[in-house]
Amino acid sequence: MYSKTFIICLCVCVGFATETSYFEILNDVQSKISVVPKLRSARMDVSQIFTQIGEALTLETFATFLSELEAKFGSEDNITICINNLTTIFTSALSGESWSLQVLDAFGKLQSGILMLDHASPGFYDECKSIGKNSLGEIPHNVTFVSQYCTLNVMGKMGSLPLQYSYGLCIPDTCSELDLDYIVYEALKLLPLNISLTPYVLCQKNHLEFDGKAVAAMVFAGFFVLLIMISTILDILMMWMGNNSMFETKSTSANGVPHYAHKISNEETPLLGSPTTNVAEINPKPGYLMKFFLAFSVYSNGKKLLSTKKTAGTLGAVNGVRVFSMSWVILGHVFAFGLGIIGDIGYYFPLVLKRRSYQAILNAFVSVDSFFVLSGLLVAYLLLKELRRNEGKKINWIAFIAKFYFHRYWRLTPPLMFLMLIYVPLFPYVSDGPFWVQTGFEAGQCNKTWWQTMLYINNFYDEECMAWTWYLANDMQFFILSPIIIIPLYYSKWIGGIIGTTFLFGSWVATGIISNYFKLPASQLEQLADQQSMGTHYFNEYYIKPYCRIGPYLMGILFGYLLYKTDCKLKMNKVLNVFIWMYLYVNTDLFIILNRC
Repeated sequence: MYSKTFIICLCVCVGFATETSYFEILNDVQSKISVVPKLRSARMDVSQIFTQIGEALTLETFATFLSELEAKFGSEDNITICINNLTTIFTSALSGESWSLQVLDAFGKLQSGILMLDHASPGFYDECKSIGKNSLGEIPHNVTFVSQYCTLNVMGKMGSLPLQYSYGLCIPDTCSELDLDYIVYEALKLLPLNISLTPYVLCQKNHLEFDGKAVAAMVFAGFFVLLIMISTILDILMMWMGNNSMFETKSTSANGVPHYAHKISNEETPLLGSPTTNVAEINPKPGYLMKFFLAFSVYSNGKKLLSTKKTAGTLGAVNGVRVFSMSWVILGHVFAFGLGIIGDIGYYFPLVLKRRSYQAILNAFVSVDSFFVLSGLLVAYLLLKELRRNEGKKINWIAFIAKFYFHRYWRLTPPLMFLMLIYVPLFPYVSDGPFWVQTGFEAGQCNKTWWQTMLYINNFYDEECMAWTWYLANDMQFFILSPIIIIPLYYSKWIGGIIGTTFLFGSWVATGIISNYFKLPASQLEQLADQQSMGTHYFNEYYIKPYCRIGPYLMGILFGYLLYKTDCKLKMNKVLNVFIWMYLYVNTDLFIILNRC
């Protein structure tokens, strides 16, 4: 009965859901984000702009401009020192001195692909940093400054065509970002452009000093590594001593005096009396202190983590879904974060949008839902089994629920705290380069937001510490709500079903209201054509909010309940199985578990 009903509903859905509806949206998005029509109308303007810039950007022009600018300031002003050093570079280049030519060679240059939005010209970062160390020529003694790498970012708009360009600069370290902002602003006035441009300069420090937080993090990490090493050595020694005891007790001799044997190369030499019984090995159980050290042993923990043994009741298919889902998440993020620095995006992106294989990347947003499904499934399945194990016993519900919540918090929070302690202060020192953010990716190094992450409420704030932990916040909030659904479901499927359906319906209503209020498109593809909603409202008001994301978790609870009721031995109608495998062509999460557990 249920199988036939499911098949009829599936056929109705397939009949009404035509394939063209999705690809009509895709074609609409392509036309919105494609730059080709806009470039055709703007090509003459763009060509004229770059011709004018090319004629204006000469060494003589810059040298004259800097001399005029220097006359406006006093000799002791910081900007005057900056201008003097810039003038030295340009005048030396006009004289053909090798070191100054190397400085200019490290600058970013106007390159091909401008019309295809190839907006980044980082220059030669390492060459700029090596001025004075591996220079082609000797630097004169009167040159006292050191070169630093900066990036000039220019943003503007020409009609409906957005303009954004980043340009690598090799600048004396005597120039501050404010000095360079002023110089660039004055320089743009000399260009005969009829468009508004907003420039700003970001410079990287030549030597990034370790601050107090970084030092504290390294000291803590050093102690932690030492603890791991000591624990692993103790673990291996205990295992070796247990298998190869040097001294082993024997029973008493005929005169009642205990005697011992010394074990050497599998031979035993009595120290007192003669042996009368077999050897009894001593394997003392570890005490609390030793258990503490064993908790940090690489050997014992690695052995457990890498073990492929299955215990009774293990849902092995869940691990496979985790692997596929994590691969999908990584793939989507690699493409998403790479779009900011990729060249020729105006050519590349409209091209890949036409590929059906690329839809898995464009729709990678839903890959996280797989983990919500798994989380709900496992919580329901394990909690229902625990309730059955305690059936007939008097349950102290306050203690039971408190232990349920505490175990989860204690399991997740210490690793999260350790990650925050190491990642936030030390990540800026991990690398360098033209696109590296020396200040780190966390605003204010999480000084004001760390507690939100520790309480798993960071998804309700616009500024987050380690923004990806929005998932942990949602998962913890779902976990807190789960007993309200699962415990009634254990005693009555109708009451539990009504509560779960109420949560699901509330999620639908909340999502609809939020989408309508902020004018969020229904398709994630359409978000690409509306960067404002994609960058702000879509993420902050919808994507990370628990009342919009709880749906997959509720589905996981439902299927966890089904696995519990069938003892993971669900038998399906063959026709239904065929339809489900057809569905697996698109989504493989839930029914792989049902078919293989």
